[in-house]
Amino acid sequence: LRAQVARYLLGVGRPEDAFATAEGAREELDAPGFPAAPSSAVAWVHAVHARCALNVEQDDLARASAERAVEVARAGGHAGV
Repeated sequence: LRAQVARYLLGVGRPEDAFATAEGAREELDAPGFPAAPSSAVAWVHAVHARCALNVEQDDLARASAERAVEVARAGGHAGV
């Protein structure tokens, strides 16, 4: 849900809030009990984080998140990646 909120915040011109929200979404991936298996949802969180990072000029972080999104999507066998 946080990734969707982050996308909304980008859309309404609040990139700093979007980035903070995306950071929270990404941190949740490391929470105890979160499924460790690669999934499209996990890849999407990393992809949204990458986009938000670009909007606040965190280029290195954006690249790392984008690469992680592709890695997770491929590991999960998701087509189109």
